[in-house]
Amino acid sequence: MSDSLYEYFPKQHMLLGGLVSQYRKLYIGAIEAAKKYLFFRPLNPENQDILLSGTVKKSAADFPNLQPEGQHLACFTGGMVGIAAKIFERPDDLAIARKLVDGCIWAYESMPTGIMPESFSVVPCPDPDDCAWSHERWYDGVMHEQQRRWVETADEKVAHARRIIEEDKLAPGFTGITDRRFLLRYAATPSYLSLSYPSLKPP
Repeated sequence: MSDSLYEYFPKQHMLLGGLVSQYRKLYIGAIEAAKKYLFFRPLNPENQDILLSGTVKKSAADFPNLQPEGQHLACFTGGMVGIAAKIFERPDDLAIARKLVDGCIWAYESMPTGIMPESFSVVPCPDPDDCAWSHERWYDGVMHEQQRRWVETADEKVAHARRIIEEDKLAPGFTGITDRRFLLRYAATPSYLSLSYPSLKPP
């Protein structure tokens, strides 16, 4: 929930012409933590090598737990990582930036409307190199997300998962949609967009 803070580390560095080392230090500390705890590869039918930026919460034992969710507002992350990869000379991060952008594109294209919802949950792949699509993995993810773990047989699990998928109209790979809205935030609307499309101007 502090997206603007991290987004402006590389931007502030550029605005100050790189004369202050503080913003580089802050960004590098943040991006290393994000790569370790936040970025994850979601299960998807096309087996695309993509990334989403999730949410992390600490357990009672102070252990970080990934919440495998995507948020529309988090789609700035790919651009942030790409800019920072260039200005801070971190070429390996360009591939991460590309995967984050592709993750948002995938989320958009997966929706029947072509518009990503505000927030949703997916199946995370614990091992990015072992992320082959299967309906069984998807069904397991749906049941886990819905916290319906009392199902005893494999057939019952599949039947329950399919019912949830049908009732909630979930696209393949998605385990839940927590906020189906798409909020256009005027404060974030570029001025050229408002000029080109007057209907997007704030009231």
